[in-house]
Amino acid sequence: MFEWLKDIVSDVKDSAGKILINIYADYWKGIGKVIELKVDSGNTKTIYLKVKLEGESEPIELKAKGYSMFKKDDKHYIKIESFEASRKWMDVILNSYVKDEAFEIDSKLAKVLGIVI
Repeated sequence: MFEWLKDIVSDVKDSAGKILINIYADYWKGIGKVIELKVDSGNTKTIYLKVKLEGESEPIELKAKGYSMFKKDDKHYIKIESFEASRKWMDVILNSYVKDEAFEIDSKLAKVLGIVI
């Protein structure tokens, strides 16, 4: 009945998340910029990113599937079960070396992601 309201809230959350991630993520400095962000925090736990990387002529689309965030010993971590990327080489690297690994993230970024996700 109020599906349209749910869609609006989701769009606002995604837009705010994109802005906050670009502001607070030092990781992107010199690498590129997040130009689109969508988060399905429901059953699929999927993060969709469209990024414009330095040196690339076209944006790259990434899906991080099955994410989880956790805190251990006052440090924040994110773990991703699998990836899909619009560039085959990136898809192979992410799924070979990054998936299922816990990566420490900055506490400011963890707060931002906690709001978005």
